[in-house]
Amino acid sequence: VDSEAALKAAVEKAATGDTIKLTDSFNLTASITMPSSSDKTKALTLDLNGNTLDTADKTITASGKLTVMDSTSGGKVTGEGYQVFKINSNSSLTLDGVSVTSTGSFAIYTGNLSNINLTITDSDITGSGYGINVGYGHVVVNSGTIKGGDGSGNYGIRFASDKATSENTSLTI
Repeated sequence: VDSEAALKAAVEKAATGDTIKLTDSFNLTASITMPSSSDKTKALTLDLNGNTLDTADKTITASGKLTVMDSTSGGKVTGEGYQVFKINSNSSLTLDGVSVTSTGSFAIYTGNLSNINLTITDSDITGSGYGINVGYGHVVVNSGTIKGGDGSGNYGIRFASDKATSENTSLTI
């Protein structure tokens, strides 16, 4: 896909297990949920294919099982809003070989939702506030870098909930 309209159409038509491949870089003008189905067992892969997807001040919400990967090199997701990625409850986001950068607050945000899984492999995550802001969720970092902003109180990974327990929140490196 080479445009926001083509991406939205491909997400709507995608069956579980499908891969959507970017053929050009483009910007989002509206937030998008991937996969789009309310079926939380649906799995979708977005291959950046060396391109940049700029979310501007919008959000990509992972609902179900979303994998974002790069089959070549240089694939990036950038944004300037509150978060680039948000993960819904009963959902997972896997980043493999990509760069995610937010000049807004967070590159990735989980909120205080249940049954969230985030897996990072060979990826670079940078947020101007926090790279990853976790309310609840299980985070696995296989390889890569996670950075927060330079200001006081900014972290690569922030666990923000005072109600987090080992059952609903963990970090594995």
